[in-house]
Amino acid sequence: MKIKSLIAFCKSRSTSSESDRAVFKDIMDVLIMADKFDLFPREVPAKVYQQFVEVYFDFRRERGANPKMNPAAGKALKEIIRYLLKNEKVNGDPDQALVAWRFMLDRWNHLSDYIKAQVGLTQINKNIEEIIEQLTHASKKAKQQHNQSEKDKLRDSIRQRRQQRNS
Repeated sequence: MKIKSLIAFCKSRSTSSESDRAVFKDIMDVLIMADKFDLFPREVPAKVYQQFVEVYFDFRRERGANPKMNPAAGKALKEIIRYLLKNEKVNGDPDQALVAWRFMLDRWNHLSDYIKAQVGLTQINKNIEEIIEQLTHASKKAKQQHNQSEKDKLRDSIRQRRQQRNS
């Protein structure tokens, strides 16, 4: 049975007893999630793939390397693209996936020294979860520092006003 057929079957059983409804709802939720991941094509469109390649080549050239593609790198890039497309913030939008890819590569210097040295596509693919986690942490840390800086500026401004009033 296909996933869509199973979802329809569970929906049709929603008029059963209370306990059956809860079970069918849980099953349906799992099936919907499984179906969501099947919505993304296994093959990456050539245009999207080429855009990712161009961004990656620019990234490597900025670091003084002459990038080359081989079959393993091409396969790794396709896996990276599929991974980014499945991200809930990207939700299958190739343009948003490309933005996420650029974001990752533009902030490469925020990564740990070990990960920063892993610039090959197969290495990036292998470490993608760690890369995203580190960049997310770096982004949160930068926001906290910015907020603290703003607080410090406000505090200094208040002190100066008090000193001017007292003078």
